[in-house]
Amino acid sequence: MSNEMETIGNLKERIMDATVFEVNEKGLTFTMDDVARRLKISKKTIYTVFRDKETLCMETVDYCFAEIKKAEQEIAENEELSLQEKIKRIIIALPERYREIDFHKLQGGREKYPRVYKRMVERLHGGWETTIALLKEGISCGELKPFPIPVFRCMVESTIEAFLESQTLSDIGCSYEEALEDMVAILWEGIRNDQKR
Repeated sequence: MSNEMETIGNLKERIMDATVFEVNEKGLTFTMDDVARRLKISKKTIYTVFRDKETLCMETVDYCFAEIKKAEQEIAENEELSLQEKIKRIIIALPERYREIDFHKLQGGREKYPRVYKRMVERLHGGWETTIALLKEGISCGELKPFPIPVFRCMVESTIEAFLESQTLSDIGCSYEEALEDMVAILWEGIRNDQKR
């Protein structure tokens, strides 16, 4: 029974990974047929794991954010990184296999799939515990100047949400990852303690 459950778990993960890459190519207009073709399985097999496309998208959002949290934890536990480097990296943490994802393709998701978009925004606004702990440590040891962490958090969340909704990045030919790095570079100038450089 446990082997069978593992197989179902593996299949589910493969379907969600394929969904991420279909969204990267087609946005939320991808079809279940597209996912089935990518995996070389039948659409019927997908429906044994996911009731419908919306359910697949909702669970894929949760899966992606869980992977991002794993990447954050790895950064936080990496003893080779300085505190400042950990903070900069954790704010823009993306698992390696998602680095080439074109998040602009999610535009229009609010209208077509409001529940999926709402879930994505909820996940974006959650799970800040590790980042906040590092920011507090940075302030405490003088690496960062004292600043209101809730305001900083709001700025990061709002900027990322704007990246997902706006056409700006596409218009200037900037990838999501590049935009995140630019955001951190700009914000970093405001919070680092120049005397500790």
